[in-house]
Amino acid sequence: MTIVIETGAGTLASANSYYSLVSATTYITTIGRSSEWTSFSTTTQNAALIRACYFMETLDWNGTKTSSTNPLEWPRRNVLDRNGYYISATGIPLHIKWVQTELAIRFINDNDPLPDQDTSGNIVRERVDVVEIEYERGGASQIPSMPYIDVLLKPWIRSKNIVEIVRA
Repeated sequence: MTIVIETGAGTLASANSYYSLVSATTYITTIGRSSEWTSFSTTTQNAALIRACYFMETLDWNGTKTSSTNPLEWPRRNVLDRNGYYISATGIPLHIKWVQTELAIRFINDNDPLPDQDTSGNIVRERVDVVEIEYERGGASQIPSMPYIDVLLKPWIRSKNIVEIVRA
């Protein structure tokens, strides 16, 4: 897979990543986690970055895409950073790129840190021979807790506790 970087213009129809492989590898090396990354081929690393970007496209971001024809959710306008300053509508915040890389590390090492099956409930039944586990429905979110990613995303994600009011 080839990574096509979103430059911040929002016009590249084939864009599938916010961060280049070189930049992601530099970030991973800087934070001391290169052993979790460099043992994989560049093809696998690219695929993990693209998969992470596609997952990020499902999030409910603050602000508005700069154009309805943007292939990805970023760049966006009317978005404040954690200090209350508007970010440029012609770029991708560094924290967004870091989140993509953090997710890619999880995808490449855990294969799938975002399970399709809800295993968040309490165990109702467990069989040892021919392994069978049944979970009670409900409970916490099926997406595992990723505190560092949650902190990085906090200023950029729409709060579920806030109702947006628009004047006519």
